[in-house]
Amino acid sequence: MFTGTLRSHRRRRRRGVALVEFAMVVPVVFAFMFGLIELSRYVMVQQALSSAAQRGCRKAMLATTVNDGVVESAVREYLGGALGSVANSDLIQIDVSPSTMANITSGTEVTVQVQVSAADISWVQGSFFGGPGDLVLSGQSVLVRE
Repeated sequence: MFTGTLRSHRRRRRRGVALVEFAMVVPVVFAFMFGLIELSRYVMVQQALSSAAQRGCRKAMLATTVNDGVVESAVREYLGGALGSVANSDLIQIDVSPSTMANITSGTEVTVQVQVSAADISWVQGSFFGGPGDLVLSGQSVLVRE
């Protein structure tokens, strides 16, 4: 009889331990989960920027392309699927080199670089990787003009 009373006292003393442990572990697990989601998004955007730069560079290498506006619209059109409305904003920086397409001779290298700040496309306020604006995601492609 005495052992049954001792067991019930032990159970009563440990009654809230699981709740306290849960309350201590959940914030860490959620922070880790959101960090992984954010890192995955950065990788996805990085790949989209690289693909968009390649798409724009393919447009720029054609002999029929005479201004860089066509290249920029090709890049923004491709990014519209991955980034939505951000693709058509000033947050995306597109650099085409050389800047004048009309005077480029055949065999000249054409470079398209696309950049965006990680703080501008982040789903979570603040940044896991340094201060705001520290991390810049970019994609670049270089092809030879026809």
